[in-house]
Amino acid sequence: MTPHISHAELFHAAVFDGRTARVHDMLANEPYLATMRLYGITPLMRSVAGLNSKLAIVDLLRPYYMWTADSVTKLIAFACEHGARPSMVDHLLCCLMQLDTRATANRHCGRGLQIALRFRHWGLALHLVQQLVPPLCYDNSLHKSITLMLRRKYQPWILNALRLSGESTLFQYAAESRTSLVAVKWLDFAVKHRMTHVVQAFEAVACFRPLLFACCRFAPCEDRALWTGVCRRFYKNACSPTSRVILLIQRRLGLPSRIGFLVSSFLTGERDPDEVAAELWCTICCNLKMLRRGSECCRYAMDATEKEEVISSDESSSGDESSDDEFDNDDHSTQH
Repeated sequence: MTPHISHAELFHAAVFDGRTARVHDMLANEPYLATMRLYGITPLMRSVAGLNSKLAIVDLLRPYYMWTADSVTKLIAFACEHGARPSMVDHLLCCLMQLDTRATANRHCGRGLQIALRFRHWGLALHLVQQLVPPLCYDNSLHKSITLMLRRKYQPWILNALRLSGESTLFQYAAESRTSLVAVKWLDFAVKHRMTHVVQAFEAVACFRPLLFACCRFAPCEDRALWTGVCRRFYKNACSPTSRVILLIQRRLGLPSRIGFLVSSFLTGERDPDEVAAELWCTICCNLKMLRRGSECCRYAMDATEKEEVISSDESSSGDESSDDEFDNDDHSTQH
């Protein structure tokens, strides 16, 4: 092994460990070490990665490199890939914004966010989410990130991202914009994949409750026991004190629940929760209607004549098990 390679290893180790004085002394004696690669990695790249990275070392190495928007962009990607300290990534983002006035914080934070999530650096990813410029709900990078975490079923990170404080949290923004379609897709995914903690977070937001109730009310038979509490709470919150008295009398008389809701609806004007859920759900697609808008198989997109034909065909084939299997297969195909 040549002395130069040996010195390069020592220099890279000093940079990675954050020993500023050692890096300064070695550069004073052997300036060429500043650009000497080790296993394809430059000292500057090494200086931004890891938990021991220091801004002072980055400043020592900067004069030896072409400091351009492109090079800083690559450094940000490398830092996010190797789990750099959030303060280091913030520093690089500030440098990039100074070098490229056309750069946007959302775009570069979003790229770094995707990389950090891909390599499972959860803390850095959550920090980058916090740097995104509101309104949060319409940032494409954040949408992709939460969707990715939903697929990986990493509930703690999802909950932190959904509840981020700021000018407008995702939940608040969805409520103000009459429920974001993207957020509804997250809700639907969480129910179908039994992500109980995420479902509880959605249940806490009033605008999502009817949609959530529909998803749980028409969930597959094997999952309905899991969502019994969600349905029970929706029934309870949907009823006024007067309606509750009527339903209590109905139960004591041993009458079907449907009778109690009919009487309650007539006397109080309140709607049967099951009717609300039925309006939101397509029994053909086995999906929320708002998620299947425009689909040829969805009753929501049909005209009145087509709806009557489909309803009559449903009634005539209600006892046909093969037709049920066909609907199930169609559901899986639309989801994929």
